[in-house]
Amino acid sequence: TTRRGEDEMLFLSERGPARRSNIWLLKNEAGEAQQITHFNNTDVRNPSIGAAGIVFEVDGEVYLQANLADAPRKIDISIGIARDEREKRLVGLKDRVEGASIGPNGVIAVEARGDVLLYDTERNSAVNVSNTSNAAERFPSISPDGSTVAYQSDADGEYQLYLRNLETG
Repeated sequence: TTRRGEDEMLFLSERGPARRSNIWLLKNEAGEAQQITHFNNTDVRNPSIGAAGIVFEVDGEVYLQANLADAPRKIDISIGIARDEREKRLVGLKDRVEGASIGPNGVIAVEARGDVLLYDTERNSAVNVSNTSNAAERFPSISPDGSTVAYQSDADGEYQLYLRNLETG
C-alpha cells in the first residue's frame, strides 16, 4: 500500500476479473477502487512510487508507469558488468530481477543477481552500488530526495540495513 497524496492510495489486489495481482487506486472521497494495471497472465510484484511514476515487476520484467492514465512501459535493462579486464561480458538480467524501487529523475534501484544496481532510464545506463561478490543484497529503496539507497545485505553474516549515499558512495 502506497499513498499518492492525502486522498489517494495505491495498492495491490486480485479483485479484477483475471484474479491476478494488479495495481489499484482508491480515492477516499469516492470510496471506489479503480484498476490501474491490467495484467491477466501473471501478478504485479514489488510496486514502488516516486516522482517519475510507479515502477513494478511483472514476470521478471521491470515496468514504469509515468502517469496512471497511460499504459505501463517495459524498461529494457541490460547491464555490462566487468569482473576484471580479462573477463568483460554483458550479463542479461531479465530472469534475475527480484525487485525494484523508483527514485526521482527516472533512476530505478534494481535487485538482481544478489546486487543492487542503479539504472538511469534517461541515460540507459547502470552502476552496481553494492559490488559484493560474497553477499546477497535485497529490497533496495531510494529515498524521496534521491540522495540515498537503502537495502538489506548479509555481507557481515546476518542481514542488516545498509544506507548508501549516492553522491559520495
